[in-house]
Amino acid sequence: MTSMQEILRTIERIYAAVLAPEEWSATLDAIRDMLVSHHTIVISQMTAWPVPSTSSFRHASAQIDTLAEEGGDLIAYAGLDDVQFAHLFSPESGNLLQPIYEAIPIDAVTLSTEVVDAREFERSAAYNEVIKPIDGFHFITTRMEAPDLSLHMVSCRRRQAPAFGKEEAEVFRTILPHLATALRFRCHLRKAERRGNALTQLLDRMDIGVILTNAEGKPCFMNERACRILAAEDGLELMATGLAASTPAATRQLREEIAAVGAQHGVCERRLVLPRPSQRSSLILHILPIWRLGVTVPGMRAPQLAVLVKEPDMVTIDKTAIAEIFRLSPRESEVAALLATGLDLSEIAANLGLGLGSVRSYLSRVYEKTEVHHQAALVALIRSAGL
Repeated sequence: MTSMQEILRTIERIYAAVLAPEEWSATLDAIRDMLVSHHTIVISQMTAWPVPSTSSFRHASAQIDTLAEEGGDLIAYAGLDDVQFAHLFSPESGNLLQPIYEAIPIDAVTLSTEVVDAREFERSAAYNEVIKPIDGFHFITTRMEAPDLSLHMVSCRRRQAPAFGKEEAEVFRTILPHLATALRFRCHLRKAERRGNALTQLLDRMDIGVILTNAEGKPCFMNERACRILAAEDGLELMATGLAASTPAATRQLREEIAAVGAQHGVCERRLVLPRPSQRSSLILHILPIWRLGVTVPGMRAPQLAVLVKEPDMVTIDKTAIAEIFRLSPRESEVAALLATGLDLSEIAANLGLGLGSVRSYLSRVYEKTEVHHQAALVALIRSAGL
């Protein structure tokens, strides 16, 4: 008899697999062991398959390639190898299994004894050509069709094993709601990740530093320009306690402004000028509330504030434009863009985390592709093309 403790451990694994997708196989192994079955399969799609509730197994099997390509849904199995799984969900197998699939009621836990006669099934082509080669016979399954979730889960035993009964059905019913909840949460998480990844790409292309923080000013995201500004530690830097300026007084003022914006629930903006020890033009900061925008960053709580950092004396070069015009690699375009902004080779190396020799190597290829031979000419060319 399966203990409640074992069921709870399996439910915990289901929720853990949402955050660690590589754990789905081990999670299904746990379900398989709990049910004492040979193999277990879960297939879910976050919208109902576009067919009536009496949809055929043949149509469902045809969806497998689509789900795998889209990557937004789940196909997981334990106890089968990839060849066996492909055989089970081939169009030919789908044709043979279609009558059984159509006999399975929706939104219920069903035992094989409720939909097929064991003796007839043993003589059928569905068993001998599809199920027997993957060591199956008895099964327990469920089909769930909701507007936001289509779920098919099945666990199978060999012919010589006892058939599934009421105890296994009760275990199935216990874990099923948790599996559905976990899959829905997985869908929301993946959507947030896609939005976050798109946001990251957009912010990295901006020519100002963008730092997203919580209400206390602790950063949860920085775009490429912001990372470079903070790495230079020239007027603004990142410490364990949060963002800091070049002097204690300026740091105190910065944090007071951040706290003021974070404490207000209306729309407000604070502007702050931070002097730089290098005597370069001061940094100009704009602190904005963004909590109403619903901005998400993968794996983190929603940021509350945006700190926009502008360097007035920084020449902005469109790296994408110069890469396309001169057919530069991403790294070559980065080196060329930084050179055009006025940095020397050692500063470029520090900004990109490269050795000086690597920077020289990238730069020599830039000279070849742009067909210029002097640094002044290269800087002028890059600025004219990338501004």
